[in-house]
Amino acid sequence: MRKDVAVLMVLWVMCIPYATFICASATPNKLDTLKAFLRKKILYDEYVPIDSVICWSENILPVIKTNNRNDENYFLLQLQLANAYTLRGDISLAIDRARLMYEEAKETEYEFGIAVANQAIGDAYTIANQCDKALDSYQDALKELNHLSLQHPYRIQLLLKISNALQRKGQLEKAQKILHDIEQTLQKQPDYATSFFANIEKANYAISHGHLSKAYLKEAAAYLHNMDSIYRIHPEKFYCFHLKYTTAAYYRAMGNWDASNWDKAMQLYEELRQEYSVNKRSTYYRWITLETIYLYKIQGKSMEACRLYQELYPTVDTLTTEGYTRQINTLRAKYQVDQMEIANKEEHNRLITSMLAGSIMLLLMFTIIGIFSKCP
Repeated sequence: MRKDVAVLMVLWVMCIPYATFICASATPNKLDTLKAFLRKKILYDEYVPIDSVICWSENILPVIKTNNRNDENYFLLQLQLANAYTLRGDISLAIDRARLMYEEAKETEYEFGIAVANQAIGDAYTIANQCDKALDSYQDALKELNHLSLQHPYRIQLLLKISNALQRKGQLEKAQKILHDIEQTLQKQPDYATSFFANIEKANYAISHGHLSKAYLKEAAAYLHNMDSIYRIHPEKFYCFHLKYTTAAYYRAMGNWDASNWDKAMQLYEELRQEYSVNKRSTYYRWITLETIYLYKIQGKSMEACRLYQELYPTVDTLTTEGYTRQINTLRAKYQVDQMEIANKEEHNRLITSMLAGSIMLLLMFTIIGIFSKCP
């Protein structure tokens, strides 16, 4: 018996270095995958589910923080984690991550980190359906980024967020102007992933006008074709959801002109609901269900709409949403206090500079007077 135990202990000791080597070797591969997700603007794919993205990020981020936290990828990976939490339905964790991002960026006065943290705050407000505050956060993020460069490559990502927030608020003319800026930027700096999501925003804009004229829906169809072309070359599962979701919205709008299109929209929504019903807390499932409720409503199917609404919003959910809003507001208040402190310091510096300039001018004037008074 003792001999068996001894053999097992020897094998265990021999296996530890090998296991450590395997873990160390796997970590860079996981980090490379997460960075690839950043480039593709996706949160998961066919092989790496959202839970794995969250698990990997939680393990890798502390290591990156130790080595170099003033790094763009470090904050973008944190934003990726916050968005993954949100997608899974863990809104509180997403807000906590936004808070950590802001505090870390503020501590090191890293402007890019502050910009990305503000984007994370805006994303949290968007999920809480606080469009005004979401827009303010995205605009603050853009302001921070502009301190670095007016041509910063990340600028277009914030413009997409601002366009989406403006459309949600019904400020469609301003959103259209932003979309025009995005289109011009993409002509100079092509990027298929950004182009895919820019086409979503342009399609949504056209769909929102679809009740006015079929010409808008024709534009929407063209944008959907662009999305489909990108998806065929880059068949990411993440893109597939957004393509189907936006196509369903297109058919719903087409239903105002031909009611048979509502059946096509409902079919797509039902497909997506079945696919994402594994986690009914997920953001995607909620989006799909809300759109399905709206589609039932415009078809006059009140009972079906009511049934889905009760399933989606149990009584406890309202209290949870209020808790999320308080959590975000606390974080937002911290940012605003910091901004006031910065503004006060800047005003103080301007005052000191003005006083010094005034003193120098007075000294110079008295010197000149003294020189002339000595002349015969």
